[in-house]
Amino acid sequence: MDPDEKPSEPLDAGKQAPEHTPLPTEKQGILAGIGAWLHERYHALMAQRLKGKLRQAYAQVLEEIDHSRSPGGILRHARGSLDELRMGVTTFSTNLALKNINAALECGWTYADLGTTQEEVIGFRNGASQITYAASLLGQYRKKKQETFRLRELLEEMHWEPKTVGTTVEELDGIDRASFVALYRNTVATLRAMAEGDLRTSGDNPDEFSQRICNAVHDGIVTFQDLGTSLEELADLLPRAWLQIARKRWEFFRCEAEEGNMVFSDTFAILYEALGKAKKTLADIGVTEQDLAACRRTGLIGKARKTLASLRGEEPQDLSKDQREIRLLLQSVIKKPDQARRIREMLQKAGATLEEIGTSDKELDRLAGDSEQ
Repeated sequence: MDPDEKPSEPLDAGKQAPEHTPLPTEKQGILAGIGAWLHERYHALMAQRLKGKLRQAYAQVLEEIDHSRSPGGILRHARGSLDELRMGVTTFSTNLALKNINAALECGWTYADLGTTQEEVIGFRNGASQITYAASLLGQYRKKKQETFRLRELLEEMHWEPKTVGTTVEELDGIDRASFVALYRNTVATLRAMAEGDLRTSGDNPDEFSQRICNAVHDGIVTFQDLGTSLEELADLLPRAWLQIARKRWEFFRCEAEEGNMVFSDTFAILYEALGKAKKTLADIGVTEQDLAACRRTGLIGKARKTLASLRGEEPQDLSKDQREIRLLLQSVIKKPDQARRIREMLQKAGATLEEIGTSDKELDRLAGDSEQ
């Protein structure tokens, strides 16, 4: 550990996890600065690479616009707009479609040329397409039990009563309630899955899922009975879910270390956080303080090996094009003497020697000196 780094209190197998262990702001600032710089440089390279393609695409768009302004292009647009209106579209899309039809008529094309009649177009001006669209939405909501806010907005916009599109306020309220029940039942199912260890699509904060459910019940949107759960079950699921998250985080740290990625000692704070919310200890996930130290040591040595390979000019064969560009950016920023210094620092923190990663002081001095020649 660095001399100026305040050691965090160790969590032994029988000790309760602390409620919170803050991350050091200095390291966060350095990492955030490097990340922001890399992000900026990466996107600058991507922009330069795409510049030629964008110019070509822009020229094609201009060509298509010129072609669409021809009489034949205007006719095609009008016919396409008629197809959209017959399927049912929003008021905004209706206005755009009618504009295309008017442009064709002003260009000299007739209703027959467009494949329609004046009566049909007048019907569209009076809301026929919106009624078709509303009926389509209603059928979708009835089938899938989705919230009806889009249909309600359309009814308000057109100053229509629900009976205009074949429904009632009571039916729409019932569909909305069914949609909320389905939504929060899914949230309960997600929380139950987290408690059993299924964390693939749920993120890492079961507290948020529980809070959403409780808020919905408090606001009268649903009841615990609707959802088939209770406040007692939620209280039981939360610590179990956090325990599974603690296991997941430990596995992540261990895998990162084995892949040669450095694991900071302060990073274990989020492991302690999960254990604290689960009201468990390291022993409950089969881990000891010695395991944490060994994990960090493995990560430091692995990262030192990677840095040495970079210093030697060795490049992994499985890198993508983008990864190679990022690697070149890093090499242009982090000079060889700094890389050599970092190797020594990482090995010192790990309590390891240069021999363990297959190098020596002589080689490091030589590689660091290459950049100054």
